[in-house]
Amino acid sequence: MSCDVFISYGRADREMVAAIARRLEERGLTVWYDASITAEDGLSDEGEAALREATIMSLFFSEECNRSRQVADELALADELGKPVVPVMLEHAAPRGALLFDLADRNWVQAYPEPRLHADELASLLAHVAGKPAPGIPPQNAPTNPEAYIGRQDPDGLPSRYVTGKTYRILNLITLGLYGVVMGDYAIRSFEDNIRKL
Repeated sequence: MSCDVFISYGRADREMVAAIARRLEERGLTVWYDASITAEDGLSDEGEAALREATIMSLFFSEECNRSRQVADELALADELGKPVVPVMLEHAAPRGALLFDLADRNWVQAYPEPRLHADELASLLAHVAGKPAPGIPPQNAPTNPEAYIGRQDPDGLPSRYVTGKTYRILNLITLGLYGVVMGDYAIRSFEDNIRKL
């Protein structure tokens, strides 16, 4: 069940994700996404197996992802496995709560408005990050090295997270409780600083 790109998304975005997945497949990448998401039951056994075998994960982020247990579970597992996670903004929506702390320090790709118009650029970026660059010019605004999408980044864009996965999420919740608004404001500024337009 090995694949190049595992796509995580909220169920309201299924149609858009399917269209972009087809574009990735046209470029020769193997893609896995849960096309049958109907309820928020968390990560399925099939999804977990696919994510474990995937080269990278891409989170197609919309407001619905803030309420998705499945997205949170997939992100926690990806971090636990040390997988590069490329978050793609499908709309003007910011992560909240624990997701904000999990995702604030990552390089984000802004595909809105009209994410489908950016499908070729997005496919090129994900192909480069997955180690299967397609012919043509690589994206100019977003990093193409997989290390730039693994957890916390130091000033040189290298991973700096010491704790990963579910443990990291628990520590984030504790941090949110201890530092509240100050840490939340810092995370929001960090998130905004890490957005790269396609």
